[in-house]
Amino acid sequence: DLEKLTSENQITWDLLWAVFKLNTLAFNHHSWIQQDRLLLVRRVGYGERMSDRKRYLNVVCDVVHDDGHRFGFARQYIEIDEYRGAVPITDLDVYPLEYRKDKDVLYERAVDLGKTFTQMKPHSYHEIQGQAMRDGKQHVEKFFVSSTRLQMESFLILRERHQDEL
Repeated sequence: DLEKLTSENQITWDLLWAVFKLNTLAFNHHSWIQQDRLLLVRRVGYGERMSDRKRYLNVVCDVVHDDGHRFGFARQYIEIDEYRGAVPITDLDVYPLEYRKDKDVLYERAVDLGKTFTQMKPHSYHEIQGQAMRDGKQHVEKFFVSSTRLQMESFLILRERHQDEL
């Protein structure tokens, strides 16, 4: 039963889709850049890979992205491979923000960073530290300087401006 499992922070594979409510925030730790992200859940659905016939849940999200040229939402596809039994929800690669104990702290941090971002002058230079990546057509280039911090802050800006669409 879904309520019993989620009250214990657990979920089974067959019920996994039910914890992701559309147009709500999800949490993901981006392993390449080692930063936490807030994502907006847009769609979920089960699938099967043709290459290895393994099943997965595809969580389709929007994330605020700023690559220095374009600012706005970018689509992210995160796959959760099939598993057996019940697992802790917070052990998944992506999961609803509501299951994090520190959800209020993360949300407030994102709001504060978003306010800072909106006060930046548009054509100015700012020092950014951390890892980054560029996803090339053939491979991922690793020249590591991070724009992910801007993704978290910027999400709230767009959310406030487009609240009626959410």
